[in-house]
Amino acid sequence: MRIYSMTATFGKLEHETLTLQPGLNIIEAPNEWGKSTWCAFLTAMLYGLDTRAKTTKTALADKERYAPWSGSPMSGRIDLNWQGRDITIERRTVRRVPLGDFCAYETETGLPVPELTADNCGAMLLGVEQTVFRRAGFIRFSDLPVTQDEALRRRLNALVTTGDESGSADRLSRELKDLKNRIRYNRSGLLPQAESQLEEVEGKLQELEQLTQQSRKLRVRLDELRQWQRQLENHRATLNYAASRLDARRIAQARDAREAGVHRLTELEHATAGLPSREKAENQLLRLRAFREEWNAAQAEAWLLPELARAPEMPEPFRNKTLSQAEDMLGADLRRYELLTRSKPWLLWLIFGGALLVLAALAAPDWRLTALYLALPGLVLTVLGLHHRQKWRAEARALEEKYGSTETAHWTGMLSAAQTAQDDYETARKTRAVRLAGLEQKRTALCGERQPEEVMEGLQQVIRQWEEYHNALRDQARLD
Repeated sequence: MRIYSMTATFGKLEHETLTLQPGLNIIEAPNEWGKSTWCAFLTAMLYGLDTRAKTTKTALADKERYAPWSGSPMSGRIDLNWQGRDITIERRTVRRVPLGDFCAYETETGLPVPELTADNCGAMLLGVEQTVFRRAGFIRFSDLPVTQDEALRRRLNALVTTGDESGSADRLSRELKDLKNRIRYNRSGLLPQAESQLEEVEGKLQELEQLTQQSRKLRVRLDELRQWQRQLENHRATLNYAASRLDARRIAQARDAREAGVHRLTELEHATAGLPSREKAENQLLRLRAFREEWNAAQAEAWLLPELARAPEMPEPFRNKTLSQAEDMLGADLRRYELLTRSKPWLLWLIFGGALLVLAALAAPDWRLTALYLALPGLVLTVLGLHHRQKWRAEARALEEKYGSTETAHWTGMLSAAQTAQDDYETARKTRAVRLAGLEQKRTALCGERQPEEVMEGLQQVIRQWEEYHNALRDQARLD
């Protein structure tokens, strides 16, 4: 792998680019120039940033140590050559996760490189894990203390024992151990599975033998059931014969009932030949019942109610006046009352008078004569306004006392009630005698010289005969 350049927004680096030349590159720069920051940036771009690490009292976490000083999101880009291909890898901050978004693509075409991911980028490009890279190929001052690391131990052990640091011997040992475990591990593995399958097959054989014995028993039971079926068929034939005889008896009874019904139907036809139709009888019966109720109500009213009272008197405001005179008086009073309550000309006098008095008070300190000329008319207008106000209110109160209310709707309601009472009196007087005469004529038209109860009894007998006739028709249709 060969690195062309690195562009970083990381710690003190703000969109800065470090270009490397072929071969060994030595960077000489003063303290705080950013050498350690570039080293940390290269490690973070290859292996990612450990966002789960937390700051302690003695050390800052990398996500806080290398947070951009400008406040910009942490991001970076590396242009490199790997296996003869020019590749660009980028990491950006996403949803407050520093360098959480990773992408790798070919620099010229922009096609993605699927074999490089955020988790395996460093291992694929360098061939070693992050801990091995920090302790063997990219040693920092903070990594000089010797501590145990499992990945480095495995590589050194493989190099010492086999001369090959690829770890093939360990892999072969693990594969053999895995194969042994697959064959038998405690109660699991291929052999225990085969043994359990053998036991399952033997159990199925035993179950098959039991099913064979059960099949023999079922055949015997089938023969018994077939014999029982033949007996039941014989019994069913006997029952069918008995049922056919019973049906023949019922048919004979139905034939006799039909002949009796025809005879009864003939008698009812002769009986209803001279009667009115059922619909006509029912309609006349309904009219008679309604008339009887109306007649009884009229008789009760004639006997219980007293004679009509004398004509109703007019209310107090309209006493000794006709309806037309009362309407004229009420219209004049309504117009006058509306003028007294709605129109307020005296209010203008009070306003002008008050305004003149205010002007006089304002002019009094400097122009006394002017104030006097303003005060006299203002006082006169104010007195006239108060006088007319009192007079108009007294006249309005007199009208309210006359009709007993301040609501004009009550005034008109009194006259309307009096007019309605007079109309009701005249209507009742005219219709009282007419109603009794009309009922008497109606009774004569419906009943003639007979009483309604007698006519109703005859109609009910007609309806009963028609009901018997229709019932006989339905019974005859059912028998047919």
